[in-house]
Amino acid sequence: ITAGSTPTDGPWQLELAPGWNQVGNPFAFAVAWDSVRVEGGEARDAVVEPPVAWAAGAGYQDGVQVLEPWQGYWVKNITDPPRAVMLEIPAREAPVIEPAKTLADEEGWRITIRASAAGALDANTRLGCASGAAAGWDLLDRSEPPLSPERGLSVYFPHGEWDRHPGAYTADIRATMESTAGTSGHRWCFDVAKNFRDEDSGNTVSLEFSGQDAVSPDLAISLLDRVLGRVQDLRDTPDYAFHLGAVEAVNAAAAARFVLLVGDEDFVAGELEGLSIPPARTALHQNYPNPFNPETVIRWDVAEAGRVDLRIYDLAGALVKSVQAGDLPPGGYEFVWRGEDDRGRQVASGVYVYRLQAGATVQT
Repeated sequence: ITAGSTPTDGPWQLELAPGWNQVGNPFAFAVAWDSVRVEGGEARDAVVEPPVAWAAGAGYQDGVQVLEPWQGYWVKNITDPPRAVMLEIPAREAPVIEPAKTLADEEGWRITIRASAAGALDANTRLGCASGAAAGWDLLDRSEPPLSPERGLSVYFPHGEWDRHPGAYTADIRATMESTAGTSGHRWCFDVAKNFRDEDSGNTVSLEFSGQDAVSPDLAISLLDRVLGRVQDLRDTPDYAFHLGAVEAVNAAAAARFVLLVGDEDFVAGELEGLSIPPARTALHQNYPNPFNPETVIRWDVAEAGRVDLRIYDLAGALVKSVQAGDLPPGGYEFVWRGEDDRGRQVASGVYVYRLQAGATVQT
């Protein structure tokens, strides 16, 4: 197929409705985003957020500086009050673009969250502090793009409570600790949306956190899973995994599953005391699904720190799988059993039992 450029005797115009729009560069050459105009003026972030691209193996990438020929992008119209605007893409080839400044080039820091589940990926979610940022919406925040229609995975900050531009965000940047009077830390609430499940039990979602080294060593960094009641120090353990089926996005920060806290020890301890409720008792829960093929999720709660042993046996009493053998802090835990023994071999179809021993508690 022989393709040619859209006529270059003038800019290409297209109307952007309020909210997300899919747009493309109609020319046979790259165009710098900085040269794009909105209704004859500059495409300022206060009117239109910069484009979001999709890259195979990397997912959504925002902060696009160059519109490549005939490539498609998400662009969000954030006019307030909402109204349609005209986007003008000039027929002018992009010059060499200097790399965009990041928070690493300026005062502040950021932590990036990379989520993966059964081949789906969201690697662009970030939180942080920077001079000039605000507690609510500001020009450093970026909206979360629409969930991919097939095998979509999204890590986002729900801000339906914001007065300006409420919605879900992929970047939530706050003021630096020193410039926020009367506070000694920040709380970010985030959640995970997912539109697929490969098994009845769902899929394992892995979260990887990076950038903690840029945060002052005087500040604690803690992750709270409200569903399982678990708290994790992200400096010591930067990865977290949990099991999830198909789940729609929530709108309010109060409904988010995860809370990430950055602040001094007193701030983090105070926040956790008000947010986290440790299990009232040590308990072993019914696995789900049951019966199952090929995998099931086993959950248990630990009320007091100490040694925990969880093992799976066949009906003859022979040990099949040692799930947990060691000390655990208080909280909820889960394990996905895929029908394998301790040597990784698949066990025969049949009935199995699992047994928890934690302190004086023994349940089967």
